[in-house]
Amino acid sequence: MIMNTQNIEKLAAMALLDRGIAFAIPAPWPLRLVGKKQVQIVVKQMYLGTLLHLSTLDRVAPLEVLSVPEERKQVLEAMEAQPVSLPAVAIAIHAKTVCKVVAACLLNSASK
Repeated sequence: MIMNTQNIEKLAAMALLDRGIAFAIPAPWPLRLVGKKQVQIVVKQMYLGTLLHLSTLDRVAPLEVLSVPEERKQVLEAMEAQPVSLPAVAIAIHAKTVCKVVAACLLNSASK
């Protein structure tokens, strides 16, 4: 396999997903009462069950292709990906369902 910049970037992205990427969000108010100001969430590569759960968004409304800036378009093409989103109206109408799917993707843990 010839190593070029594109292959190295893909391998780096996969390594980050395997290891996990952490970010912090403000803690919910019950945790703030006990002094915890932030909660850390680690995003890892999705499990099959999470991907199946994510696919339920397709039942809410047809996904729309998004337009992105040229520099991001090149990255997406290199990843063989297409940027899509639910229409804003569908998100507003089905907010509870969309929030559950997003939460499942963020939590993304193996069944125990």
